[in-house]
Amino acid sequence: MVACLHASIEIAALQQVERMEMHQVRYFLAVCEHLSFTQAARRCHVTQPSLTRAIQLLEKEFGGHLFHRERSRIHLTELGRIVQPYLQEAWENAQVAKRQAKDYVSRAPTQLKLAIMCTIAPALLIQLFTRFRASRPDVKLELIDAAGETASLRTAQGVGIRSRGMPLRSLSARTTRPLPELP
Repeated sequence: MVACLHASIEIAALQQVERMEMHQVRYFLAVCEHLSFTQAARRCHVTQPSLTRAIQLLEKEFGGHLFHRERSRIHLTELGRIVQPYLQEAWENAQVAKRQAKDYVSRAPTQLKLAIMCTIAPALLIQLFTRFRASRPDVKLELIDAAGETASLRTAQGVGIRSRGMPLRSLSARTTRPLPELP
């Protein structure tokens, strides 16, 4: 029974897969730059034991030491020199991906869905939407022909409704702003 338990513990330990994390890459590159765990920890705004532990986990994952640690200086091992350009490229690619994602999100178009009842004068709506489009070309405007119950259903789905003299309403959790008054 004890041997069986010991064997299952060993199997569980072998099945644990180490996964490199971006903070480990960042710490490794900072140590490469400063050749000092203390200075790298300062630059990364972490404690030295945290940085050291992250480097040790990275070394465990790679299967060898990345740095020769001597009394007052450190330098890259052969393994460290081999992986450095790959980790540098991975870090730079992650930063590019992050910037592109932020750029995309900041440029993502705003969408406005309006359920329009046929009782509203089309000529007035055309003028209103023309002015709106001119002042807010970044907003994607979607018009939905709706009447009665359909309009209520669309409102529940986040579509706004406005009839003469009434504010734009929405039953969704979105923030709404009133449309300008129709003449």
